Amino acid sequence: MCRLRPQVKWYKGRKITTISPLQSTAGHRPRPRYATYSSVGCFMHPDMWLVILMFFFCVACDSLATFLDVEPKDSNESNLEYAIRLNDRLRLFYDRHNKLMECSKQVIKPSHC
Repeated sequence: MCRLRPQVKWYKGRKITTISPLQSTAGHRPRPRYATYSSVGCFMHPDMWLVILMFFFCVACDSLATFLDVEPKDSNESNLEYAIRLNDRLRLFYDRHNKLMECSKQVIKPSHC
């Protein structure tokens, strides 16, 4: 997380106040206090990640809803045939979910402190 603290820099005998270390680079004149675009980015950064994560969550929910969507029972379809069709769809979802969990367990290994 960024902390905005005024910092005093000296350039050619003049005192220049900057808001964050991001405003000055090695060998270059520090940017003055009124040019705070990089510091504003520090405020926007956590909000941007929240928006991106919420977007992926919504896409995943929509994908899950379309994957589990089963057409309603036809008038000429028996209860057993409809139950078998529902069971096949849920079995396919369960198999894919297990594969996904195995892959994520390999990627994200818990640390044993």
